Amino acid sequence: MLDVIDTLRASLAPRYDVEREIGAGGMARVFLAVEQHPHRRVAIKVLDPEVSTRLLRERFIREVDLSSNLSHPHIVPIFAAGETDGLFYYVMPYVEGESLRHRLLRERKLPLDDALHIARDVADALALPMHRGSSTATSSPRTSSSRATTRSSPISGSRAPSAPPAA
Repeated sequence: MLDVIDTLRASLAPRYDVEREIGAGGMARVFLAVEQHPHRRVAIKVLDPEVSTRLLRERFIREVDLSSNLSHPHIVPIFAAGETDGLFYYVMPYVEGESLRHRLLRERKLPLDDALHIARDVADALALPMHRGSSTATSSPRTSSSRATTRSSPISGSRAPSAPPAA
């Protein structure tokens, strides 16, 4: 069994100082790190090698390709991406604050104005990849911010077979 954080630390040093795991989902884990130049806090999303298959690696690479071409105030950009020591990863800004999931767990019910504002921000962000030829786009409370201006992590998606390439 691969120790992901130790492998990531060794593979990405000295450019990134990987501090700790901050989240996990169905196919990936997210780590907090400090980029050395420029000096800033970043989140590194790593495809979990324990569930990695050729199909999931292809999906992860599509996510990177699609997301890296998006520029939107409600989508967190990708700074870098790659594969090292068998780990597929990408680097994005670390967005401080409470996730929408944690806010929902804490409050159970959002004020209507907040819920509408968040829904509009997320819908606006999801519309961009759809207009660029993505057949699917996903967002979840875990990857969305609960602040007044919502920012989602990069969108998962794949191009529809009949869709033209993104401009």
